[in-house]
Amino acid sequence: MADAQAVGVVKNAIPMTMSPVGQVYEALKKSDASAIVFVSPAQYGDFFSQVPDLRALGKPLISFATEWCRGNTITEYADFQDSSDFFDFYACGQECDALAMRHLGRPAAVSPAWVSTMAFRPGPLLDQ
Repeated sequence: MADAQAVGVVKNAIPMTMSPVGQVYEALKKSDASAIVFVSPAQYGDFFSQVPDLRALGKPLISFATEWCRGNTITEYADFQDSSDFFDFYACGQECDALAMRHLGRPAAVSPAWVSTMAFRPGPLLDQ
């Protein structure tokens, strides 16, 4: 998120797992962002069950799930994604997840993973 904020792609990041649901919802309502992206959204299951329809905010809702949901031993990831069509677009870290979302009739694509160069500085080459 820090890299995305530094280049201006992300304006604000809200630590939703540590914030009261009402405060997060109010912040999303007041935000002038053009879209709302939920990173690793399976962690926010309680949030989605406690807020009014987020689509009423009039902004695209994007799921950005870099973790592997299908076949993961933490079955809550796939269970959450299968439980409802929460988002307008699904960016998936694994091809199998994108295929599963498309099978459910949801727009999805594979989003390549990356490593933050702000947090992890490149080291010497492996042969060194």
